Amino acid sequence: MGRIAIDAAIDAKVSKYVYLSCMYPNMSTLLQHRMKAKDEQYLLYRGFESGLDWSVLRPSTYHQNIFMKMFYDMGEYPSMCDIDKLVSWVDPLDVADCAIKMLTEDGYKYAIYTCSNESMTPRDVATIMTKVSGKEITPISVPEDKLVEYWPDYFAGSDSFATETFYALRKTYNKWGWAGNNKQLIELLDHKPRSVANWCARQLVANDIKPTVSVEDTEKTSNSFDLF
Repeated sequence: MGRIAIDAAIDAKVSKYVYLSCMYPNMSTLLQHRMKAKDEQYLLYRGFESGLDWSVLRPSTYHQNIFMKMFYDMGEYPSMCDIDKLVSWVDPLDVADCAIKMLTEDGYKYAIYTCSNESMTPRDVATIMTKVSGKEITPISVPEDKLVEYWPDYFAGSDSFATETFYALRKTYNKWGWAGNNKQLIELLDHKPRSVANWCARQLVANDIKPTVSVEDTEKTSNSFDLF
């Protein structure tokens, strides 16, 4: 699919093209990253060959994977990996802001940026959810034989690649984690990166639940723990 989009952009003679990849596409134990790495390589050669003005964004784990309302109701934050392994997070709105900037301003031709803000363990994320919601949310590391109970979409009715990818993701995170660096995101954005606390507050408000801290206050810092 990535190659089709790249070819279509070249054929359409677009003025600028931003490819949405992933942090560490060369981390080959993550199966979906292998696909992104191949797409980046294709973009590199086809882009140079055609003269396409291309850029790449490499986001870490999106905040949207924190299902705040669901976990609030459960009182649990289930993690497929060890709850003390560092994982890097980024808000999808920040990634969108970066893409807009690269598409509308000059100076980003052939630029490759990592989009990553806070590196937090699942235990940290649960702590922030607890502090923002005012309700105790307990982090749990889901054992392998219970994964299907928490993430049925990856197993029931899904294809074998999705299931294999999920197991590979769990194995990789358990062994190495997936921590990143926020310097490039800070450089790209015209505002402070949105934090995990900001995401949690926004999701609570969207579900008519009053957070302990206002969304506006969470926008004053890119570090969730600065708020508490």
